[in-house]
Amino acid sequence: MQRIGIVDLRQKKCRMRIFRRYQKEMVNAPQNPFEIVAIRLPYDKTQFDRLKQKKKQKVFEKAKKKLAAEEIYEIIFSKGLKEHCDEKSLNLARRKQIFLNMVPGCIKWISRKYGIKLPVDEICIKNTQMDRINGYFLNEICYDAVKIRLCTEDIENAKDVCERFYDETGLFVKVAKSPEPGDADILIDADGPFVKIGTDLMIDGVELDISLGGYDVDCLDIAACVKNVDFRKRILSYFSGKKKLTLNQG
Repeated sequence: MQRIGIVDLRQKKCRMRIFRRYQKEMVNAPQNPFEIVAIRLPYDKTQFDRLKQKKKQKVFEKAKKKLAAEEIYEIIFSKGLKEHCDEKSLNLARRKQIFLNMVPGCIKWISRKYGIKLPVDEICIKNTQMDRINGYFLNEICYDAVKIRLCTEDIENAKDVCERFYDETGLFVKVAKSPEPGDADILIDADGPFVKIGTDLMIDGVELDISLGGYDVDCLDIAACVKNVDFRKRILSYFSGKKKLTLNQG
């Protein structure tokens, strides 16, 4: 089973230097398709925030070495530590990809929950770059809207993709230059990433059926590290900012 490393802060303030140690903990839960080895730093949030950046990096490197000793190289950081990490450590591209793969299912569930009748008048896909996710969106949501618009900077490639899509399905997709998404009923923003449904509801996160042992970690960060698991089947809730929309509530 794959093993994932978590780096988190100490939960309680500790003034005595003798107790300021890196703490290691194993988290095993039957529903997880992975194991967790967690390292708690010898600092709470206030103490860590006061450290100089050079010292913070040394603390991170020491935690990584402790996990490397366990042959763990897929490492994520708690929400309180992510702001101190460089982008290379955050696996942002993979995290975004997993969230975007969940968007078509999210649209269908939100529509049922709030009585939005599909197909809506228009869905707009906004993605500065043309990549595979656009083709995935077109295939998955093509019958959820009367009109579909694709906004991108890569107009030529977008036209080629949409022409092939028309040849295969007979469905026309309008291509426009981003960043003008207009007033579509549903906006899929692949750059965000988020999906906006109507004027008020914006989905930008998920809660997954995994156990994190009380560590303050974003579920998508875990999913970005785990191989060969379809997390679309493990969604418990969607998040609209801090508001949780739970699936089992209908």
